[in-house]
Amino acid sequence: MEAKELIRAGKLSEARKLLTEEVRKLPGDLSKRTLLFQVLAFSGEWGKAQNHLDIIANQDSKKETGVQVFKNLLQAEKQRGEVLKL
Repeated sequence: MEAKELIRAGKLSEARKLLTEEVRKLPGDLSKRTLLFQVLAFSGEWGKAQNHLDIIANQDSKKETGVQVFKNLLQAEKQRGEVLKL
């Protein structure tokens, strides 16, 4: 089963594992890395998601604006989580 199919089936942990393996094999595949970022972000793994955004920006400078938007969203979500803990 492919990663997108796993995501559609609600199997995020399996999709995460598969995508992690695929990105290790093909670190320059930005589509797989972007999908892994999305799974990590959806799973609340903010730090790991941020790391993949940094790599995406380093691999393709044309994606820097989009990466910054998602970095801002991750930061906002982290702050929202901190406020809810109060």
